This record gives sequence, structure tokens and C-alpha cells, in this order.
Amino acid sequence: FWTLFILKLLSGMLSAPCYIATFPFLGEYVPTQDRFRSVMIATACSILGLAYSTLVAWATLLGQWEADLWLVKFTPWRLFFLICGVPALISAILFCITPESPKFLLTRGKKEETLQILQKVYSINSGKECNTYPVKSVSLDANDMVSPDQKKGVLGILKHIVDQTTPLFKPPFVKNLILCIVLMFTILLCNNTTILWLPEVLNRIAFYQEGHGGDSYLCQMVMKEPEANMTAGGVSEECVGTVNSAVFVPNLVVGTLQPVVMVTAGFVVKYVDKKLLMVVVMILCSGVSFFSTWVPKATLVIFMFGAIPIIISVSYNILTSLLVELFPTYIRAI
Repeated sequence: FWTLFILKLLSGMLSAPCYIATFPFLGEYVPTQDRFRSVMIATACSILGLAYSTLVAWATLLGQWEADLWLVKFTPWRLFFLICGVPALISAILFCITPESPKFLLTRGKKEETLQILQKVYSINSGKECNTYPVKSVSLDANDMVSPDQKKGVLGILKHIVDQTTPLFKPPFVKNLILCIVLMFTILLCNNTTILWLPEVLNRIAFYQEGHGGDSYLCQMVMKEPEANMTAGGVSEECVGTVNSAVFVPNLVVGTLQPVVMVTAGFVVKYVDKKLLMVVVMILCSGVSFFSTWVPKATLVIFMFGAIPIIISVSYNILTSLLVELFPTYIRAI
């Protein structure tokens, strides 16, 4: 348990800076008018990880085999984790062959390298020769310029971070900052918690229906654990992972619909009152979550439980668009 816990914790810690760095990197290669839409599409594509992991689980976890590899017994669960790590490995390789951020190079005074990268991007996008790129020189905006002191050493970097972050904690931004933090915490808590427990809840509901041949309330169904191999003393001889195939379809539906809803919301939020829509969406999500415990029908419970992350994902898109409006450019990314 502790090995898996520590490795999953490290995985989460390492994925956070990757997530933070990817979107500013993406924004630098996309025109200003398409930047918001591109970030929304990229965010939606990242949610496809649920659909990917569901398909991998469907292909691996139903197996009842194991291979003794001397130090460890290789089981379907270990194969599942290995395959789930493949997208991260591919992403790392792609980042290795991706050109450096032009803005980063420019802040380091490397104008020639910056121009070469922009010429290469232009050539790939247009199909024309690099030397036909109309821009002949590049420079930073005043707000993005780094003073000589900020370029040198760890203290200079820390000072630059403090100078960029301090305005967030002063009027008039501090009020909006607190509000956005609370909203983002609520949205991610609702979405990530549901996604985390969705496979386990659906698995227990499926086993409950098999064992009892009927429906019941959500709390009663999830409290009934699948039977395990037990000795006479009541202690399990070995860990046996029991997965019902019925758990995969709802997960696949949620993992497919959520990105579609997020992309759609990214286009729709421009034409509606964002604040009113966020209130309506969050109230709707709360209502679905509350009433899912009062419905004595397994199919409807599965539908409502799976709808929670799909609905709350709309709030995420709305909040992202509000951040663009509430904060000026020079502190928006922070």
C-alpha cells in the first residue's frame, strides 16, 4: 500500500508543474484571438484521460492471470498502471523535440534563436520557406522585460516572482483572488472527488445488483463490498482484485462526454451571462449530488452520479473565462 501511495503522490506532484507549464507554452504558439479557445480545447483533451484509462482497464483488468518475475508478481493491475503511463512517456518525448518557448529565449536576450523558432513555426503552418517570414526582428513588451538583476542567480528569480505575485494580494485584486480560489477549490473538489470514486461506486453497484437481483438506495449499495477469498479465520489469503465489466461503460461515457461538454461550453460562454450561468450550473450540480442519495433506482443513480463531473466541468470553463476578465494580462497567468 505505502509503495503505491508514495508513487501516486509523487506522480501527482510531478504532473502539477507539467500542467502549469503546458498552457502558457501553448498560448505562445497560438494567435491572441484563438488563445482562449485553444486552452479550452487542450483542457478538454486532457479530460480524455478518463476514457483512455477506462479502455485500458477494460482490456486488462478482467484477466485472471499472473506472472512470477522473481522480485514481483506481475498482475493485470500492474499492466494497467504501466499502460496508463505511456501517454506521459510520449508527451515527454514530444516535449524533448519541441522548440523552446520564444518568449523565454527572448527574455534571455537570444533574439536570433527566437526568430529562427518563429520562422520554423511559420514555415510549418503556411508551407512556405522560412526566409519568407515577414518579421525580421523581435522585442519584448515593457511589462515582460527582465532587469539585469532579475536575470542573475536564485535571489534574482525569487525577487522577480515576488514582484509579479505581490499585486494579487493588494486591492483591487485580492477580493477577486479569494473568490476565484474558493470557486476553483469547490469545482475541483467536486469534479476530482467524483472522478476518483466513480469506478469504485459503479463497481459496488454492479456487484450489489448481481448479488441481490434488485435496486436500492446509493448508500446501501456502496456499503456492500464484493466478497473476497477468506480463510477459516476470516482473513484474506491474498489480494484478489474483483472488477465487474458493467463499471466500464458509464466511465467511458463520462470520459467521452465531459470533454465534449467542456469544448461546447468554451464557445457558448461568450454569448451568455457568465455569473448567472455559473450559479445555475453549481446549483444544478449540488441538486444532482443531493438527490442521487434519495433515488432507489440503480440505473438512475449511475446516471446522476456520472452527470456530476460533466455538469461541474461547465463551471470550470466559465471560471476560466472570468479570470481573463477579472485580472490584467501581467498577472493573469499567476
